[in-house]
Amino acid sequence: MPKKAALLLLQQLEKKAEGFVNRAEATELMIIEFAETFNVPKQSAAIRMGELGCTNALEFFKYETDLQISQRRNRYGSAAKRYQQPISFEKAFQLYYSNDFLKTVLNTGAFCYTVDGYFSLREQKYVTESNEKYALTEYAKQHLSECTIDFVKKLTIDHTRIQFAASGTMFRA
Repeated sequence: MPKKAALLLLQQLEKKAEGFVNRAEATELMIIEFAETFNVPKQSAAIRMGELGCTNALEFFKYETDLQISQRRNRYGSAAKRYQQPISFEKAFQLYYSNDFLKTVLNTGAFCYTVDGYFSLREQKYVTESNEKYALTEYAKQHLSECTIDFVKKLTIDHTRIQFAASGTMFRA
């Protein structure tokens, strides 16, 4: 939505809207036409119109303030809490012996495996020790992305399974 073209269109739309009694209805129609002209979502059109001086358009797209975003995150938990999953001791053991990079990182002593199923930073803020076993603190449970190693599943090509196919087949790693 180039500024000059958007300003020109906005002026034309405001002239059309002068005949409307209901200002909210006029603004909504302006947003729809603006969005269709530039082939963008209505929310994007409303934001751009607001940037160009049509403050009525911003009422149709409610911004989330930083405080609202923070409150929503606190209500639902961090993304890591929703997506990061613990791993079993057996899987942790298997990963340790099969992944040289992970082995090197863990051998530094900076991380420990917790009874909760995570490799966490070995700091009092994040883990408590009891009977030579580590457990995540309440703070750590709320801030997993801050203190734990995240194992992400992604699709990879397994070259050992490719036989006569022209393109590779994707497998979970």
